[in-house]
Amino acid sequence: MNCWIMNGEDHADDTIAWRLGNQGADPARIYVTDQPEAITSDVAREICREMLARKIDFLSIDPLQSWMGKDVDMHRANETRAWGSPLRQIGAVTGAAVLISRPRRKGQSGDTSLYSGLGSIDISGFARSELGAARTKAGTTYIERIKGTVGKTGGKIADVIEPNTNPGNDHGVLRWSEVPPGPTAAPASTPAKLGQAVKW
Repeated sequence: MNCWIMNGEDHADDTIAWRLGNQGADPARIYVTDQPEAITSDVAREICREMLARKIDFLSIDPLQSWMGKDVDMHRANETRAWGSPLRQIGAVTGAAVLISRPRRKGQSGDTSLYSGLGSIDISGFARSELGAARTKAGTTYIERIKGTVGKTGGKIADVIEPNTNPGNDHGVLRWSEVPPGPTAAPASTPAKLGQAVKW
């Protein structure tokens, strides 16, 4: 699988490439962009052409606000919908998976509701599937699907950092595992005023 990582926070040479190498990734199959640029309709068409030429199967945009530009308010549904539509078109034309990452709102550590993501709820609206990351009371981090319009929703998946077998490398290696049994986190609740606003 050929991947394109668009990261607006970490540099390719001293962080992203090192992390990929530490995980055993094949650098010949990964294309990295670390200089954020607003993804307009024109830029999206360029991205689409590049993905077809490089046979990219997976596109990661992290975090979304780094690539929205100063003219898009991520809290306005009409603006986020207009920004996200070309990305859906990219997925449709290329057949690639497009992953968009965004920060969480401040609140309960176990809140993985649709309202836990920063910005407009319409960001969840234009996504076909949404994953939420949270932490159990025991400190285990996990990922679960919180919205899906296609396919069956599975269980939670935990990520664990295991010690590196290379004695000269003190950084761990990411491994996926099942979520330990028991309550994962405090139940999420919608604030009363937010609930009233949604009903209105």
